[in-house]
Amino acid sequence: MRYIITGANLSVEDVVSISRKGQKVELCPEALKRIITCRAMIEKK
Repeated sequence: MRYIITGANLSVEDVVSISRKGQKVELCPEALKRIITCRAMIEKK
């Protein structure tokens, strides 16, 4: 089972499950798009 990171739903319990139980994670396409946009803004400064 994979945990999909959306940028809005990560809880402490999720982090514990991911780190202690080795749960797989992936970014949803919208979250990845927001990360790329923010990185581009930071690199311009």
